[in-house]
Amino acid sequence: MIVTLKLHCMKKLLVLILLFVYLNSVGQNSSKEGFTEVNGVELYYKSIGAGEPIVVVHGGPGLDEGYFHPGIDPLSKKYRVITYDQRGSGRSKGTLDTARLSLDQYVEDIEGLRKSLGLKKIHLMGHSFGGLLSLLYATKYPENLQSLILVDAGGAKDSTAMPTTAKTVEARTTQADKDTIARMTAAGYFNTLEGRSKLFPILWKPYVFDKEKIPSISTSINDSFSFIHKHIGKTFATSVLYDKLNERLHLVNMPTLILHGDYDPLPLSTAELTHQILKNSRLEVFKNCGHFPFIEQQEGFIKVVDDFLQSIR
Repeated sequence: MIVTLKLHCMKKLLVLILLFVYLNSVGQNSSKEGFTEVNGVELYYKSIGAGEPIVVVHGGPGLDEGYFHPGIDPLSKKYRVITYDQRGSGRSKGTLDTARLSLDQYVEDIEGLRKSLGLKKIHLMGHSFGGLLSLLYATKYPENLQSLILVDAGGAKDSTAMPTTAKTVEARTTQADKDTIARMTAAGYFNTLEGRSKLFPILWKPYVFDKEKIPSISTSINDSFSFIHKHIGKTFATSVLYDKLNERLHLVNMPTLILHGDYDPLPLSTAELTHQILKNSRLEVFKNCGHFPFIEQQEGFIKVVDDFLQSIR
């Protein structure tokens, strides 16, 4: 009788263990993509993994979420990683209403996406222009964030950032590449997906330390790229934006991780100034790395982000 009871208990325990392993495996490998209605448009999103949600905001303006993969995908082993295409970008749907094509609207779209996907507090990761959007979101909706992760991002006001970036890109672009870019642009390469796929690898050269990694920057830039880039670019290049942002940075008190490649044309001084202002922040600099650390130094990037997220639990 005792032996039978022990066997029965062991079988139940084995079933529970197998069920736990199965559910854990399903959680880690879960993947979903599609469209969700946000503020009058259909935003394309991709969700992989399970756990605390990390919403990832792409750069540009006018790029798409594709270049994050597979670079950030290892984070999905512990977290739910959500990437999306911003209004008018990538696969997102909806007419381009210039009245609603603004930084304020992009910030509201992050909030709308959070609500649409039924998320509570999130970790928000922003890259490049997406980092600026994430910082703006943090000043408006700090109560919705567990943490903020800024990756080679625009940040606190630095009057030298834009001119320095432009000069660095200019200096790193060979005359042969300048001629090729001019020829391709004149021939309308920006106007087709095939043309852009040939043009952008040349444009990325000044931004990447290891040029062999450039083919890994995968983007599917739609026909609205040039329009969005020029329209939004006029806004975030002005000092008015940064003056307004600096006035509100004291509201950003959540744990913040600032990541920056030392070869990025965007000067390190921008990241250092943001770190100086945000008292609850830490700065990590990747050596021999440009604008895309999750591609150029994937292993180190994943470890630094995971260590940070584990430390604030």
